[in-house]
Parts: sequence; structure tokens; C-alpha cells
Amino acid sequence: MAEHSHIAWTDDTWNPWRGCTKVSPGCANCYAEKLVTGKMRGQWGAGAPRIRSKTTFEDPLKWNKRPVICDACGSPTDSTGDCDCGAIGATGTGIHRRRVFSLSLGDWLDSEVPIEWLADMLDVIRRCSNLDFLLLTKRPELWNDRLTELQDTFPRSATIPMETVDWVNAWQDNRPPANVWVGVSVENQAMADFRIPQLLRIRAAVRFLSVEPLLESVDLNLFFYP
Repeated sequence: MAEHSHIAWTDDTWNPWRGCTKVSPGCANCYAEKLVTGKMRGQWGAGAPRIRSKTTFEDPLKWNKRPVICDACGSPTDSTGDCDCGAIGATGTGIHRRRVFSLSLGDWLDSEVPIEWLADMLDVIRRCSNLDFLLLTKRPELWNDRLTELQDTFPRSATIPMETVDWVNAWQDNRPPANVWVGVSVENQAMADFRIPQLLRIRAAVRFLSVEPLLESVDLNLFFYP
């Protein structure tokens, strides 16, 4: 979890929970596993309990109030885009919507995560319409199943607002949220061939690929020039 992330393609990282299970060759030397089982003294793998964040689950609600990033200095500012560094704000160039990578210590479509946690996570995202959330997964084939499971959960929940229920239902009905980017990890040709078609089945404002670690050359021509 980090405001002002060092990851080049995002501004912040958000981990509403931590923990995961290895599912493909790109997981072999997982930095998140080493961090969670080492410094964080947690567990990893199938059957290991995922740990929900106690203090930072709703941090994006604070970031949503300063949703513009100054490209000159990297600082967040309010929606006007005027920055303390003196760079020209909304009247010029050099600003972008704040991007939040979720999750760096797990997978948002991990089926071992309690479905109620996913509901709470999506509720936060729905409430933070000023931010762009980059949801990366190695399990795109589970997207429809997890959202269907969410729909089964909603009638039993006393905490999820109806606005979030409608938001999730609209997404599954091919009306994706404007502030959600969906991406998949592609570390070799086999994973590209499997995950990219699954990604293309998910309606999203933006779709993206993460090629870290890139274990071999990957030919993407099939997906762009069929």
C-alpha cells in the first residue's frame, strides 16, 4: 500500500487485502509473496487466509479529494489542476487523472478472497469516481463468476449501498464503470494466448497488459491483426 507509488505506470497502489496463490510461471519469484511472508509475517498460497487491511481499506476516499496529478512534479492536487509547484493547471497541459493500481499484494479476482471483501472494494471504487483504478489480474476467466457471486451476496448484505449493487449489475450487463481499467499479466506466449481473449470478454473503459516478468518473446499480432 503506498500513496505516491514508485511503479512507473501508476500514481498510487492500494491493497485492501494481501495474500494470493501462484497460478502460472510468472508467479515463480513473486515479490509480493516475499514481502508478505517476510517483512509482513503473513501467509501465502492455497488455503492460507487472506489478510484484510485494517487501516488503509478506504484510503482512496481521501485521494479522491485530490484527484489530479501534476506531471511537472508528480504531486496530487484538487480538480482544478493548479499545483503548488507553479505549473499551469487546468488551463494548460501536464496533468492527468490520478491512477490507482489495485492490488500489488494480491489479486482482485482471487476466489479465496471472501466475496464480501470484493463487494466492499468495489463499493470504494464506485464512490471514488474522480480516480482511475487499474485492476490487474492473473484470473480474468473468473470475472463473470465473481460478479455473479457478488449478485448472490447482495440480498444478504446489510452494508452494501444500492448504488453499488446497481453499479456492479450494470458492469455485468456490459455497461462498464468509466473509472476502471482492467488488465492481465502476460509473461509468456501461453499466458497471452489464454488471458488476452479472457480480458477481451470483460467490458472496460480501458484494457491493458502487464508484461512483468517477461519470460520469453510474446507475439501479439494475433490479437491485433486477426
